[in-house]
Amino acid sequence: MKRMKYLPLDNELSNSDGVEVYKIPFKISLAYGTAGALWIIFSDTAVSSITQDVNTISRISIYKGWGFVLVTAVILYLIMRYFMTQISHFHAKLVTSNENLEQALEEVTATEEELRQQFDELQHQTAALQKSEEKYRALFDNMLNAFALHRIICNERGRPINYSFLAVNPAFEKLTGLKAEDILGRTVLDVLPGTELFWIETYGQVALTGEPVSFRHFSRVLNRYYSVEAYSPEPGYFSTHFVDCTEEVEHQSKMEHISYHDFLTNLPNRKLFHD
Repeated sequence: MKRMKYLPLDNELSNSDGVEVYKIPFKISLAYGTAGALWIIFSDTAVSSITQDVNTISRISIYKGWGFVLVTAVILYLIMRYFMTQISHFHAKLVTSNENLEQALEEVTATEEELRQQFDELQHQTAALQKSEEKYRALFDNMLNAFALHRIICNERGRPINYSFLAVNPAFEKLTGLKAEDILGRTVLDVLPGTELFWIETYGQVALTGEPVSFRHFSRVLNRYYSVEAYSPEPGYFSTHFVDCTEEVEHQSKMEHISYHDFLTNLPNRKLFHD
């Protein structure tokens, strides 16, 4: 990872005990000028009050000059030492802050990478799910058997009294003559008011107990025979797979009639009486 660069201290450092770093040179110069002016004023006054001898004043002025240099040097040293200590302290804080920021950046980068991986994985899963859904939708739409998903409706005593249509496939529409857009979300008694109680009670037993059933039964309201398999995918719901077996039942009934009746007179034959 690329390390973060330090900015110049005079751009970064600010208040500490009420002192702004960019004012440090001004304060040092002001202190130095004030000390020098006071030294000159008071030292000259003191020398004049002590002696008026020119040679003595000259020697004292030399000593006074060296003393001023020494004193101001000590003062400058102390001032610079103080401010350099402060600058060093600020620099250490900046280094620590920078390290913390770099660590936080690394954590954010790691988190971002982890989120990106999770997002990519989620996209793959979504694509796989969509592909699977499309495959099952194609299977659902192209099934030869009719399929329907329902929710059972019970009264306050828990007895099945109706059921609603949740999903149907094209084969359902073909075998029943009922269109999905006309029945989805509605109940069977709303769509087919003459529906026999047998259908509701049988499907209710499947939805409430979870036990699958297979049967063949005649629907008076649709005037067709259906061979049905029903099971419950979850409590309170049931799905049905069925085929129209009307022609098979009618053919079987016709063959039985021929078997037990005379072909020419259509009267019962001896086989019917023997059975």
